[in-house]
Amino acid sequence: TLTLPLGTAFADPGVSLNAPAGTVLTQTVNGVLGGQVNTLCPGSYVIVYTATTGSASASVSRTVNVTESISLVAPAKVTRNIEIATGKANVDLASVVSITGLPVNVNVPLTFSVAVPSVNYNQTGLAALPTLSFGQVGAYPVTVKAFSSCGGEVGAVAFQVVIDPGNV
Repeated sequence: TLTLPLGTAFADPGVSLNAPAGTVLTQTVNGVLGGQVNTLCPGSYVIVYTATTGSASASVSRTVNVTESISLVAPAKVTRNIEIATGKANVDLASVVSITGLPVNVNVPLTFSVAVPSVNYNQTGLAALPTLSFGQVGAYPVTVKAFSSCGGEVGAVAFQVVIDPGNV
């Protein structure tokens, strides 16, 4: 069994084979002939190597676990004042939510969902974290989730945005 962090390069070490000439070696990953371990998608991958000579065959397997160690981090409470000129308060989620645990020098594509139920805001499939705009004083629960390129959730954070009247 091998364990790899999300986004880490994987080179299949293969198997050693001591067999007569004419032996055919096949490899499957999770039952797919010639399949690949996708290190951008967390999960377990079972590689089965099968050697076949005539009507005889033998198989060995290896499990590769791709683990995610991504965390989304945000303060428990974010406070903003309503701006006089616009009558709104903006919260740039990219400056509030940080993403930790991503491999260095590897592009791990993530998408995001953002939910603010109290104002019926729910966006999914976002390529980047948006700026939220609030027009009323209040406290708003916000949930941000990150998803891998395969669609599985790899991190989430919930926090509260408090909008104060400021000098309005």
